[in-house]
Amino acid sequence: MKAPAIVLATCLFACSTSAFAESEGPSLSIGATGVKTYFDESWDFCVFDCGFQANLDDDTDAGFELFAKFQYSPLWTWKIGYMDQGEFSFKGGYSNESVTGTGDVSIAYAAWAPQWFVTENFSFTGGLGLGIQNIDLDVQGGEADIDDGTVLYSTLGAEYRLTEQFAMHAEAGYSLGDDIDVGWIGLGGSYFF
Repeated sequence: MKAPAIVLATCLFACSTSAFAESEGPSLSIGATGVKTYFDESWDFCVFDCGFQANLDDDTDAGFELFAKFQYSPLWTWKIGYMDQGEFSFKGGYSNESVTGTGDVSIAYAAWAPQWFVTENFSFTGGLGLGIQNIDLDVQGGEADIDDGTVLYSTLGAEYRLTEQFAMHAEAGYSLGDDIDVGWIGLGGSYFF
């Protein structure tokens, strides 16, 4: 429990006070990101009471993210969102290698999303938070729902403010889940109110 507090304190103290000076007051933005996802092959979850473990067959897909950000200052920005991380396919493992299927993964999350300004319009962004991961399986025509699990959500990226209302961003992220880990790269835009 001490490690997250130490990481948070280190990030805050490592940032210069000029980041606070860039603040124009509270703001709200909404955005969308198109993502290319990669499902980590080191995942290990049990289907049918651990009598069967799956091996990834197709581990990449495309998805999308919808989010809202509330920014009080560059370092005190909070983000909530939903990400459809796409679909993977798998083949059976252990004693039943003929079983195949697909899994659809999504997460809902809340994250601290600080911003470090390089210029007035360009900044580096980050994100660190927690969420709920949902995985729906389709196993040889049957369906299974894995219990929702927690996920650690993290991103690093850059944002360029085109106008007062519009910004473009690029990011790389990783969600570390109870059942499957997902990495992604994405490109999207935001609208500021």
